[in-house]
Amino acid sequence: MKADSSDKYLQYLKHSFDTYSHGQGMNFTSLSDAYKKANVSATPDDIERQIKLSNTKEHNLLDFNEFLAVMDRGDHEESVLKVFGILDRDNDGVINSEDLQQGLLLFGESATDEEIDIMIKAADVDGDGLLNFEEFLKILTPSKINGQ
Repeated sequence: MKADSSDKYLQYLKHSFDTYSHGQGMNFTSLSDAYKKANVSATPDDIERQIKLSNTKEHNLLDFNEFLAVMDRGDHEESVLKVFGILDRDNDGVINSEDLQQGLLLFGESATDEEIDIMIKAADVDGDGLLNFEEFLKILTPSKINGQ
């Protein structure tokens, strides 16, 4: 049976992962090296953020499934960044309850103040009562763990 293009791409990613991880998992340096080899432009902050968002085991090494999440995240992350920019009306880098309330209205939705507070608390990892981009991205990124 002939492998289709998605199978070939997956095999290519597996080969790249194995080449750069040396069987130990992919860290900042190996992901950076892979990007350089592929002529992908990414700042050290971009790479750190990608590892942080994809690393489900919190040991700073990406396994193959986490590496796939990094590779799939690019277009999705850009889309989420656009939505974040719309909601962050004062451009302070965070979404507060008023930003979220106004954003919902923009998209034809509404919520009570209590519902807004619940939404923010559910996503607010650092407990500051605001949503930064990483927190916002996590809510809008499907997870293989919860079957999305």
